[in-house]
Amino acid sequence: MPSFSLSDCSPSCRYLNVDYAFASAVSRELAAGIPRVVVTYDIACQWGKNLRQRLSQYTATKNINLGSLQSLRFAVPKFHLIGHGKSCNLDYNLAFIRGVGMTHGESVETIWSHSTSLATWSRENGPHARHALLDTHWSGWNWRKLIHLREPLRCRVPSTSLTTPPRTGPQLEKNLEKAWKSAKDQNNILTTLTNSLNPTLIKTWTAMMDTYYLDSSKPNPFEEPVLSEYVFVALFFVLMNVRCHSQRPQG
Repeated sequence: MPSFSLSDCSPSCRYLNVDYAFASAVSRELAAGIPRVVVTYDIACQWGKNLRQRLSQYTATKNINLGSLQSLRFAVPKFHLIGHGKSCNLDYNLAFIRGVGMTHGESVETIWSHSTSLATWSRENGPHARHALLDTHWSGWNWRKLIHLREPLRCRVPSTSLTTPPRTGPQLEKNLEKAWKSAKDQNNILTTLTNSLNPTLIKTWTAMMDTYYLDSSKPNPFEEPVLSEYVFVALFFVLMNVRCHSQRPQG
């Protein structure tokens, strides 16, 4: 299969085009033995449910073996996750997936403002010419983004061209500096919290998280327990008792 991950979509094809784009993007990586994959998609909570079954039914993707992966996780990009329900915010949240850092999953949509004009340029093209135009545009974008990584922050020059990508080098440098400082702060907070807790409890929580990271079908350790009505009643009486004692005259 070709190694590209851009595909035309049509309402009648349901997940077919997206499945093919995904399989094309990961085919070489799977053959190279990559152990873990995280996929972000606006509706990953629905699209990912029967992905393995669908791939086994397509002629072009029968050799795609997702079973060779140690971990395959689906996530909804953070901006879109706000519009999903509670279960999605727990099971498809990038904040609860190991190895993704502070990834938000929305970067692919940040270039749409520079790609909107392609609709006008390509609307009279045939299929091959249209695909060639799109490939040329995004390949050029990626190349300019790559060479801008060498630009230091002190030499930043404002861009005056609408077709030139943001100065990736200065932006990356600033983000790395912020990430380094934040990582040290968060590590200090985590160390303080860990030292204040029972070591046995820490081991139990760590085991729960490791199990969930490897298999998302296991109980989610990030889900807050739901208190039963009996617990609420008990808490009510406890609070009322505390209130009565606090209001009782002293002496």
